[in-house]
Amino acid sequence: MKRHLWLIAMLTIIGWTASAQPLIEESIRLRAEAAVKAGDFPSLVIGVEQDGRSEIAGFGEGNPDGRTLYEIGSVTKTFTAPLLADAVERGVVKLDDPVAQLLPGFTIPKSGSHAITLLDLATQSSGLPRLPANLRPKNSNDPYADYKIGDLKEFLSSYRLRSAPGDHYEYSNLGFGLLGLALATKQSMPYADLVRQRITSPLKMNDTMIALTPEAKTRFAQGHDANGAASSPWNFAALAGCGAVRSTASDLLLYVRAHMHPEEALAKALASVTRSRRKTDRENATIGLAWQIESRGGKTIVWHNGMTGGYAAFAGFTSDGTRGVVVLSNISRDVAPVGFAALVPQQQVKFPKEIVLDSKELASYAGRYRLGSNFELDVRVENGGLQVQATGQSALPVYASARDEFFYKIVDAQLSFMRDEHGQVNSVVLHQNGRDVRGAREV
Repeated sequence: MKRHLWLIAMLTIIGWTASAQPLIEESIRLRAEAAVKAGDFPSLVIGVEQDGRSEIAGFGEGNPDGRTLYEIGSVTKTFTAPLLADAVERGVVKLDDPVAQLLPGFTIPKSGSHAITLLDLATQSSGLPRLPANLRPKNSNDPYADYKIGDLKEFLSSYRLRSAPGDHYEYSNLGFGLLGLALATKQSMPYADLVRQRITSPLKMNDTMIALTPEAKTRFAQGHDANGAASSPWNFAALAGCGAVRSTASDLLLYVRAHMHPEEALAKALASVTRSRRKTDRENATIGLAWQIESRGGKTIVWHNGMTGGYAAFAGFTSDGTRGVVVLSNISRDVAPVGFAALVPQQQVKFPKEIVLDSKELASYAGRYRLGSNFELDVRVENGGLQVQATGQSALPVYASARDEFFYKIVDAQLSFMRDEHGQVNSVVLHQNGRDVRGAREV
């Protein structure tokens, strides 16, 4: 995350009526519009749940909406977790069962007498690495497609744990893939069928699936890699439990809502997955079963993000059940900052009184200002006002409150332009997050 003028790439446009307040502030809507225009995201859909209302809005190519399908990547782990909790509730397994009990014919590594349990896998503390060393895809654009059960068996049989299970947090796609396979094997059905039977059908999530139907393919957004080039979908074999699910914003809002108010289908299982279980590698953060739990903006939030080679996703909600957010995009760029900002919006900022400067005065500020070795502000005059573009970010408008003093409306930041003894603008000071960062004018 950039530490200076950070642009949240996309947030949401909210439709509202006179009788209902929008769930997202205008400032967030403006950020979304700016990022779409800049091409930071080909498309993005955001869903918000609050006070019994839900709103969904889409931006970008293809006019995406609540039924547009995206890969959700590691948000899939939050589907594997309730499969575990549900199996516990039904007496099929126990959290402290060694995973080896569910996988006959597998040799699962141990640390002394400490076996990897289902709880260890679900809390990212199994001691297994992020990925197996023998994951050598034939097609790097679809890296999990040809990783079969035999490959997983081979890796686990010779792997030595670097730490004892349960000792410390280490995020592992391998671990959740193994957990999904173990639960499916124990219940004698493919992982995709288990997800459909135990989660998506009870929650009426009819557009959430792994293998797309012919009709669903017509609503599947074209993915893009991090550079914006068209990419291929990802497919999963043995490790489906870590990232194989595709879904829509409408379905994910149903999913989030069920976690926020676990009173109907899967109530006990969904309440179980969001209970804090173990510490993570971040200060003041814990993990439930898959879900990350931490404090932001005075709220405890429960969240998970995901990314594949052409898509990104975020799902999160406040632990008090007052607000939930989902974010989907068809590019391999993290949308978690978008989700966090929409989930815990900052208080409305009171802007200074705006004044109008003439074109000659505005032109005196145009130029590039270096605020750090890899951070510049490019200031230019457009459409009768100033636009400021930070390195790697979209151009944003700023507004004059006095001569040499400007403020943003879509981020809480201000600019002060400084002049030399001849009255020429020679530097700028960025005021943001309690810091004042000065940069000299280069051009």
